[in-house]
Amino acid sequence: MAMLAMGAPPSGGEGSSGGATAMVGQIVMIAAILVIMYMLMIRPQRKRDKQRREMIDAVKEKDQVVTIGGIHGKVVAIKDRHLILELGKGVTIRIDKAAISRVIPPGEEDKGEDA
Repeated sequence: MAMLAMGAPPSGGEGSSGGATAMVGQIVMIAAILVIMYMLMIRPQRKRDKQRREMIDAVKEKDQVVTIGGIHGKVVAIKDRHLILELGKGVTIRIDKAAISRVIPPGEEDKGEDA
């Protein structure tokens, strides 16, 4: 009787099955949250990464590119992991392929964000 007064759960079949049901419910909720997090965060990021890799792999000589630092130039040579960009007559720089922000389509001039 003292155990009931202290707040201990009664030892019966009813209390033990309720705990198992609650635990299964919690596991289902955690799994649902993980699936939702994957669908909203991880999957779109992987899709963007894949598109970026495809863009970088498709760069070829004479393409106009913009680097992540905002430098505009024309690709004059492609090495394994580097590009040689021509910024003006006789001015070239070597950049990492990962530093390409975007490729400007041929025949189209970059108008920038404010145009």
